[in-house]
Amino acid sequence: MTTTTITNTFTVRGVWHHRHACDHVHMLACVEFVPEPGNAYDPQAIKLVVTESPIGALHIGYVPRELTEFVHPLLPLQGWVSKLSFDGDKPLVEVSFDAGVFIPTQMPQWKGGK
Repeated sequence: MTTTTITNTFTVRGVWHHRHACDHVHMLACVEFVPEPGNAYDPQAIKLVVTESPIGALHIGYVPRELTEFVHPLLPLQGWVSKLSFDGDKPLVEVSFDAGVFIPTQMPQWKGGK
């Protein structure tokens, strides 16, 4: 039987708070998905840690909250940095990972306004 591999991609949340770590991240860097049950804001949080950097492991942000229920059953999981850009002071990081299933499309992040 053949196993189908599906690549899923999402925008990392919380990058702003970890933007200085992103200065040391490169495209295709290996990313570990690490459950964070002690997180005060969300016990289902999954932090993303780049394991390949010149200065050691770097926490770069989180799996978006609306996707954690779909990612938790896939743990342990590794992925890679698939997009890395800096638009002024707004860093953007996307992470991709391979799995045997699709996860739902990420909901757009609220930008404020009316």
